[in-house]
Amino acid sequence: MTVLLLSAALGACTGNTDHQVTSAPRGAAPTAGTKACAATSDARASTEPVTLKVGVMPIADSAAFYIAMKKGYFTAERLTVEPVTVQGGGPAINMMKGGQLQASIVNYVTAFIAQSKSPGTLTVIAPAYQGAPGAFKLMTTPNSPIHRLADLATTDTKVAVATLHSVGTLTTKMALKAEGVSDGRVAFAEVALPDMSHNLDQGMTGVAWMTEPFITDWRDRGGRELYDVVMAGEAALLPIAGWGLTADYARNNCDIVQRLQRALLRGQHDAAADRAEVLDVMRTYTKIKPDVLQRITLGRFPTQFNVADLRHLASLVYTYEQLDKPVDVKAMLVPAPLPTITAPMSPAPATTSPAATPSSSPMLGRS
Repeated sequence: MTVLLLSAALGACTGNTDHQVTSAPRGAAPTAGTKACAATSDARASTEPVTLKVGVMPIADSAAFYIAMKKGYFTAERLTVEPVTVQGGGPAINMMKGGQLQASIVNYVTAFIAQSKSPGTLTVIAPAYQGAPGAFKLMTTPNSPIHRLADLATTDTKVAVATLHSVGTLTTKMALKAEGVSDGRVAFAEVALPDMSHNLDQGMTGVAWMTEPFITDWRDRGGRELYDVVMAGEAALLPIAGWGLTADYARNNCDIVQRLQRALLRGQHDAAADRAEVLDVMRTYTKIKPDVLQRITLGRFPTQFNVADLRHLASLVYTYEQLDKPVDVKAMLVPAPLPTITAPMSPAPATTSPAATPSSSPMLGRS
């Protein structure tokens, strides 16, 4: 499998993979194929400047990218990044396969589905976001006749999600099951996250799957919460998104991938350490008012892959999406490279505010 070779192959760029894995999955043996990356990347320590188009979304999940851009972490790696707004994981994966993007934020659910249908085509180089109570909710209008999820089974109301076959549809199906409602009785409609409020206002859908900052903004406008989809049970604290790219691009551009990964992880560490920095940078790429941003509920910014949690999520995807075969999660993950920087870095500004949303994962975490 291409990605199975890739996770070890990227380690070959540094000459060692052992230091990159803090805990291996139970019963797993080291992966083979460590020559794959070296065979396609002769200049392992290249500092050639590169321009990358990276898919982002105007939500908290993308905060680490914008922090890294603001603080010069990409520049330090001689990378010029051009953010491109995507509607969700499905469109982003298609754009990466088509060459319009080199990397993108992707929700793990969509990535796992794509990987199951076409093994060895995707890889994830860094975690981006993890769920927390209050960070993802089903919302409705103030005067909606829908007061509980069971009401969806007796109406023609559609549930708006950013994209189908995604974390939005999965967590909604899980919530419906928890409330004893068959998801076969509920229809979904694709709506871009920034358009959810307008969609509800116009009555095009009766319920919307929202994340921050749109939850707080909609609540301020009188919107009503219907269900917190990642609060408890099977859905508690689910991993939500990571930074992905195609296996072909990663295999053929080992050095560039490592440079991108280092910059993203530096931004991720900053996001995990300082809520104020996350809110400050979100002002630059969302259209939400500053006073609303101050009150949003953030998820978590893990700084390592939590293999156990990702496998749990993959098993849920396998069940709820009725996949033909399970996904080899570990094969999709690229361990962190050595912390070598290819160009001098400007010193990061000192911060004193404590982390409001620390990472729950202490690059591969517990398995």
